Amino acid sequence: MATIDEARQNIKELEEEGSLRANLPPKANEKFYNPIEGAPREKLEQLRDKHLRHIVRWAYEKSKFYKKLWDGAGVNPYEIKGYDDLEKLPVWRKDQQRKDEAEFPPFGSRAVKELMPDVPRLYRSTGTSGNPTSYLWTADDFKVIGETLCREFWSGGCRPGGAFIDFFPKAKGQIVPDWMERVAENIGLFYYAEEIFGYLPDPEASARTQIELGKFYTPLCTMMTPEFLMTLGRQFEKMGEEAPYDVALPGGMPLTPKGARELLALFKKPKYFVNIMSSNDGVVLYGCQPASEHGREDLHESEDLYAIEVVKPGSSKRCSMGERGELVFTTFFNHAAPLIRFGMEDVFENSYSTEICECGRTNKRWSKLCPGRLKDIFKVKGKELLPWDVEVVVGDIPDATLVYQLILDSWDMDKLKLRMETLRKLPDLEYEKEVKTILETRLDVPIELELVAAGTIPTQAGGYKTVKVVDNRPK
Repeated sequence: MATIDEARQNIKELEEEGSLRANLPPKANEKFYNPIEGAPREKLEQLRDKHLRHIVRWAYEKSKFYKKLWDGAGVNPYEIKGYDDLEKLPVWRKDQQRKDEAEFPPFGSRAVKELMPDVPRLYRSTGTSGNPTSYLWTADDFKVIGETLCREFWSGGCRPGGAFIDFFPKAKGQIVPDWMERVAENIGLFYYAEEIFGYLPDPEASARTQIELGKFYTPLCTMMTPEFLMTLGRQFEKMGEEAPYDVALPGGMPLTPKGARELLALFKKPKYFVNIMSSNDGVVLYGCQPASEHGREDLHESEDLYAIEVVKPGSSKRCSMGERGELVFTTFFNHAAPLIRFGMEDVFENSYSTEICECGRTNKRWSKLCPGRLKDIFKVKGKELLPWDVEVVVGDIPDATLVYQLILDSWDMDKLKLRMETLRKLPDLEYEKEVKTILETRLDVPIELELVAAGTIPTQAGGYKTVKVVDNRPK
C-alpha cells in the first residue's frame, strides 16, 4: 500500500469511529460539535490509546528523525501500548527542530519524504523566538485540525447560519486564517477575511461593515487576542454603536478575570467568553459555558485526537499532581511530520479532572490556564514570577487598561521595572503611589513603576498584540 493510502486509511478510521465528524454542518440545536465529546470515558481512553499506538509506530517506521531519536535513547516504540507508556519516550523541543531543519533543508528529517507530494502548502511559525519552523500537513490530516478547532468554536457559541469575520493576518505562511476558513466551512458560517490590515487604516469604516453584516447574519462571530477585542469594542463604543458580535472568542493569550469583565461590558450580546489555549500544531484546549459563568479556568482536552502531559522542565519525567512543569503534547493525526512528546516550553500545571463536566463533556479537563513560557520566568530578589502573575494584579488596578510592559535587565533583579497604561490623566502622584502599593503588596517585590497614557505601549508586527516583555537579560 502506498504511504499516502496508509495515512488516508487512518483518517477514514477516525471518521468511522466518530473522532472526525463527517455529516456537516451540525444542526444548530446539537449540544456538542461532535457527540464524541460526551462519550463514555472508557471509549475515549480506548480511542486515545489506539490512535497513540498508530502514530508512534508510523513515526518510527516513516520518519528518520524519530528512528534516530528513539534508537539513540535505547527505547522500543513497539512497547508503547497506551498513554501511561508515553513517558518512556524522550521529550524533544523547538531548538532540535530548528537544528534538524538546518541540517536537512528545507523541512528536516522529521518530514515523511513519501508524503511531501501530498502536502499542498507550507505553513511557518512566526519566528519570534528564532528562525521560523515548518508546519506540514496533508490535505486529509488538515481536516482533523478543523475538527479540533470546531469543538472549541461550538463551545464558544458559533452556530450554522451565522458569519465569521477573520482579523488574523495571512502573510508569510501563517496557518491561522486557513484554520478559520475551515472552521467556518465545517460549522456552516459565512466567512469574511477583514484581516488586521483591513481594520487598522480606517477602523470606523471597518466597524460599519461589521455592523451591516451583523444585521444580516446571526450569530456574528469573531476570534482575536483579548487586547484586539477590547480595542474593537472601544471603537464601537466611540461611535455610539452596540458591538454587533454574538460570539467573540479570545485567543492567543489567557483571558484574565478583569479582561472577561471588560469584554462583557464592551460586547453586550455574548452571554459568556470561553478561554482557549492552542498551538499551530492542531492542539486545542477549550473552555465551556459553565466554567465561564462560574469563573473557572477549565480547559477541555480532545483525548481522542491528541495527548497532553506536564513534565519536569528539561526532562521527560511527568510532574506530580498539582505541580507546575512544561507542557508536552502528542498529536495522533499528523502523518506528514509527526509530533510525539513535543515540548512546548510553556509553563503548565498538572491539575485536571476526568469527572463529567456540568456542560456534559466527559473528556479530561485541565483546571489551570497556561501562565506563560519557561523563557519568560524572571526573578526579583530571588522570587520567581511570570508576566501572568503581574497581569492578574494589573487587572485589579482601577483605570488600568491591561496593557503593560516588563523590562527585564538581569536574571535576578533588585526591582521589577514595569510600564503600565492607564486611563487616568497624568501626572497623578497620588494614583501612582496607590498603584505601586497594590503591586508591591500583591507581588511581594519592589517595583519601579512608570505610568503612561493608554495607547502608548507599541504593538508587535501585525498590530494585534502588545510587546509585554522587553528581555534585555544577558544570554
